[in-house]
Amino acid sequence: MDKVRKLLEEKGAIVEECSLPTTNYAIPAYYLIAPAEASSNLARYDGVRYGLREQADDMITMFKETRQK
Repeated sequence: MDKVRKLLEEKGAIVEECSLPTTNYAIPAYYLIAPAEASSNLARYDGVRYGLREQADDMITMFKETRQK
């Protein structure tokens, strides 16, 4: 990191130290958000647009029959 800092300063960049006190929460936040995001992304495979679908007279019955199998 010191080499990079020195190189950047030689190129005219202003490098300042800063504090990031909330980085301790990054991993716990990731483990909360990632499963919710995965669940949301997988919800599209509900048997309506993709995969096998049961035939029914109305949408509610179709959902029930598709998800029961």
